[in-house]
Amino acid sequence: MKIAVLSGKREQAEVMTFLLNAMGHEVSIYEQCNLFLESGRAVEYDLFILDLGTTVDSMVAPIIERVRSAGKRAQPVILLVGCANDDGDVTAGLAAGADDCMSKPVRLGEMAARVNALLRRAYPHSVLPADSIQVGDYHLDSVGRIVTLRGQAMKLSRREFDLGLYLFRNLGRLVPRIALEKAIWGRLLEFDSKTLDTHVYRLRTKLQLQPENGLQLNSVYARGFRLTQVMATAADQRVYA
Repeated sequence: MKIAVLSGKREQAEVMTFLLNAMGHEVSIYEQCNLFLESGRAVEYDLFILDLGTTVDSMVAPIIERVRSAGKRAQPVILLVGCANDDGDVTAGLAAGADDCMSKPVRLGEMAARVNALLRRAYPHSVLPADSIQVGDYHLDSVGRIVTLRGQAMKLSRREFDLGLYLFRNLGRLVPRIALEKAIWGRLLEFDSKTLDTHVYRLRTKLQLQPENGLQLNSVYARGFRLTQVMATAADQRVYA
C-alpha cells in the first residue's frame, strides 16, 4: 500500500519510513504539507500519517479536512501528537477527525499494528502485509507483541520487543545504530551510552539468537547490527557429524 508521511521533522519521518518499507509498504515523505495537498498527488495514497507538531490546536481539524478533500476517497489518517503522557492531545486528535492518534515518541511495534489495522478496515479486499513474521523456528506477532521459538513464548520488555521487531523486519540488512536509537527511544542516545548495546545483548540472550536456532545477531563495529539467518543449524550439524 502507498503511505504519505506529512512531517516537518525529516529524521523522525525517515525512521517511520524504514519500518513501513520493511513491512512492504511504499512510503513517501512530504515536509511541506500545503504544497503536497495542492499538487494533486494525495489521490495516489492509501493512508496518511500527519506529524503536525507537539500539541493539537485549532488548525489541526482544518488540515485533516483538507487532507480528506485532497485524497478524494476517504483514506485513513493517523495523527502523531504530543508526548506519551498527554492523553488530552490523543483525545483532541481523535475529536479533530483523525482515524487514529498516537503519542510521540512512536513505538514501532504499535505503529506497525495500528497501520495494518487501519488498512484492513479501509481496504478489506486488498492483500496487505502480514501482522506476523515467521523466520525459521521464530514467530513474531506484532499485534499481540509475542515472540515464540518453536512454539514457546519468550518474555521480552516493551523496548526489547520493538528492537526485535525492527531487526526481524530488516533480516539480513545492516541496521545503523542511529536508526535503532531513534526508532526505539525516539532520540539519539548519549555518545558513550551503552543502553543500545545492553538491549541488544539481552535480546540475543532471551531469544537465543545463535546458530543452532538458525539466526545470528552480530554487531558491526561503529556502524550498527545485523540479524542474519544461518543455514547450518545444530540439527544439520548432528546429521552430518
